[in-house]
Amino acid sequence: MTTHPEFADIYEFLEYQLPIFDETFADQSVPLKDRPDAAVALFVDFCIIETKGCDKKDILKMSWFSAVVEKIERWYIERYGAAMKSKISQDSRGLVLIYNTPFEFIVPFMLAGEMDGPNRRWFHFSNDRLKDQNIMTWFQSPPNLSKIDKEALVAIREDMVDVASDTRTIHINLLTADLNQTELRRARSIILDNLTRAVRDIASLEESRVSTAYWEMHFALEQALKLIIAQYGLSIPRHHDLAALANTINEETEKSIDGDTIRLFSCHKKAIKHRYGEAPPMSIREAHLNYRNMLVSLRNVSTALKRRFVVNNGSILLQPPPWKRKLPPLSSE
Repeated sequence: MTTHPEFADIYEFLEYQLPIFDETFADQSVPLKDRPDAAVALFVDFCIIETKGCDKKDILKMSWFSAVVEKIERWYIERYGAAMKSKISQDSRGLVLIYNTPFEFIVPFMLAGEMDGPNRRWFHFSNDRLKDQNIMTWFQSPPNLSKIDKEALVAIREDMVDVASDTRTIHINLLTADLNQTELRRARSIILDNLTRAVRDIASLEESRVSTAYWEMHFALEQALKLIIAQYGLSIPRHHDLAALANTINEETEKSIDGDTIRLFSCHKKAIKHRYGEAPPMSIREAHLNYRNMLVSLRNVSTALKRRFVVNNGSILLQPPPWKRKLPPLSSE
């Protein structure tokens, strides 16, 4: 990147301001790769107070603003080094059995749609759009799909669509839930992490990790039930009994949790044994069945959360900010 001595005063201002921005991003758990653009956005929104002789949007095309963007990007690279290049996916993970062997695949939060001009693209929340996706490209490390007959491939795709539909519904329910407290937002992140760990534990084919996956699934349901309790201002019980948590919701809130929703995970003592490796080994078939049942249960529980807004069938048109020339390519492109 080039330097611009004529902008030394602005650089000095940024040297003072950027650590403040970055501390805010750290508190908000903003991924490193997103912080430079977030810092530019804050600079535009809060640091440019007034303009004379031009509109604020015109400033974004001026040479001094390009120098600001360069400075911010360089500042982050100097602060975090190679860590800025790491890619942390915000997508969820799904699991499907092929040859009775578990395979992990990515489940995107938003589904990429058609381009609208050279720099804009539609993204969709609706699960109805899953049928239009090239879902077989979502595998992390796929088997040789060319050796699988067409009928089996159709069944695999159908399973993947079902898993993706449940997983995306859970993800969207959690991200749109009305969670005002930092602790509740942290619990939401824990649930999504539990889902990912359960998938990876089963896909590892390691006996101890396959067993631990049962605990991860149980704990995800537990946290979701406790989120509902917290939304109603009730004291959060300090135990792992899902049946008791469901009873609390049914008796003290306007929500209703059907017993079948948590029946397969109602024995918290069994879950604790799996957590500490004290339970009998679990077969891959059993682990996968538990996983599919857990997705249905968690979808039902997360749907009961109070929501700030509903986006199940929504779409958004995204374009890059003015200081970016084009949309970044999709991972599949």
